[in-house]
Order: sequence, then structure tokens, then C-alpha cells
Amino acid sequence: MLGEGVAISTIPLHLARYGATPIQIGSATSAFSVAQMLCCPLVVAASSRLGRARVLRACLAGATAAGLVIALSSTTNGVILGRLLGGVFAASVPVSQAAVAEIMPQGREASQALARLSAAANSGVVLGPALAAVLQGLFARLGLAADLCVRAAFVASALVALAVLALDGAACARLNAAPPAPPPSASSPGAPARGAVRRRLLPARAQLLLRTVALGVGWSLTLSVSTYSLFAYRMLGWAQPQLSAMLSAGAAVTVGAQLLLVPRLLAAWGERRTCAVGLVCVSAGLCGLSRVVSQPFHHCFYFLNRVGSGIADTST
Repeated sequence: MLGEGVAISTIPLHLARYGATPIQIGSATSAFSVAQMLCCPLVVAASSRLGRARVLRACLAGATAAGLVIALSSTTNGVILGRLLGGVFAASVPVSQAAVAEIMPQGREASQALARLSAAANSGVVLGPALAAVLQGLFARLGLAADLCVRAAFVASALVALAVLALDGAACARLNAAPPAPPPSASSPGAPARGAVRRRLLPARAQLLLRTVALGVGWSLTLSVSTYSLFAYRMLGWAQPQLSAMLSAGAAVTVGAQLLLVPRLLAAWGERRTCAVGLVCVSAGLCGLSRVVSQPFHHCFYFLNRVGSGIADTST
């Protein structure tokens, strides 16, 4: 997700500087989400057969490749291809969620674990825009052209994914070398009760509703990140440093909501009411920030939208 954080803060303005049309910019922005929507169910299903850890490593390798494709692309189509690859291998997030759902017993512990996982994923979106701005400023001081500065930021994000993959391999090697721990007995204090981990099957209508909500939350995130980049550039006169700071702050607010608010709201109100509150915040925030440009009200509406996004996404 660090690569996605770099992409959402740089690609719209990067392509706009080279005369890309709004359709091309929208295609490059949406390619990630389209590939993620189509391929994530397939990748998660494959992880059930091949193993979660093995598929997660493949996703890290794919994220490395996606960053390098964007960095080496000199055309809009090449950038779109890199975004498609990034969306395919962004399935690491739902694969991790599936693993957590299998490990943790149902209840408050599972809710907290999923909230922390979502916060960890969004941390990449927090750091990505800030990292992109810092790296571009550093490379510009070294004398690189603006185009090469953006490319170098994508190379850096690809190297981060590659480093995580290498660390994972080293950790697995140490675990394989260590003697296996005895399985916990049913009477041990830390062992979950038999039958505590189970699947909760939802009716087809409920599944359809959940997917519709997830689609709406994902679309709102596109509006508040990628589309907002062009809005702030044209309507507010923001440059890349201001935009990167705003996107990082918005993602940080989302992470804070997932860690601090979501577990408490779920315990007090349940999943459905918590999701409804999140959707109301998203709607009110988007409507407000699109109409109000005076500060600090514009910032307040933007952060309200990002808080609602974190609540609605995690509760869903």
C-alpha cells in the first residue's frame, strides 16, 4: 500500500503536466481499483488452496514489479498497465484479512485484529504521499528533472516492497530452523474454545448489500484521493507539497479512526449501526468539501469524510 500512497499523490498531477486528458487520468486512477475488484476474489480463493503466506509473498513480488513498470513507462498506457498490476497484487490486504479471520475467534478480539490490520494497510497511504514529496524534493536538489523525480519515487516504493519480501524470507528461515512449539491444549489459558472459530454464512441478499456498501466506500475513497488531487490543484491552487501533506493527514485520520473509534463503536452499536454512521460521515464530508472551499471548514469536511471511510470500511 506504500506504492499506492505514492501513486495517488503523484500520478494525477504527473500525467496532467504531460497533457493527459481527463479520461486518461481517470483510467490510470481507476485501473488499480478495477483490477483489485476483479482479481481480489480470485487471489483470495487461490490463497485458500495454495496457502496464505505463499500468496502474500507473490503479492509483494507483484507490487515490486508494478512500481518498476510505472517508473520505466514513458507513456500513459504504460502507467495504466502498472496500475493494473498494482491492483491485482493489492489482494495482499484481503488475503491478510482472511488469515486473521481464520486465526482469531469471533467477537471483540476479531474486530480489534481486523481494525489493526486495516490501520496497518492504510499506514502505507499515510506515508506514501509524504514519502513521495520528500523524495521528489531530495531528487530535485540533486539536479534530476521533475519527470525523473516522480519515476525515482516509484523505484523507491518498489524497493520497499522488495525489502519486505526479503525480510519475510529471512523470518521464515529462522522459524523453520527453530524447533516446533507444542500445540496448545484445550485446557491452556490461551487456547480458544473448541468451535470458537467458525464461518458465519450470510444470505445472498446480505452479501449483495455488503458488496454494494464496499463498492460505495471504495468509490468515495477514489473521490477523496485521486479526484480530489485534481480538484485541489485546479480549484484551490495547491501544489504537490500541499496536496501530499493533505492526503497524508487524511490517511492518518483514517488510521486513527480505525484504531481508536471502530472497536468502541462496534462494541457499543454493532456492525450495522457502525457502518451506517460511517456512511453518513462519508456522505456529509464529500458534499461539504465539494461546496465549501474556505478554511478551516474545508479541512473539517475532508477529515470527516476520511473518518467515515475508515469506520464504514472496517465495519463492513
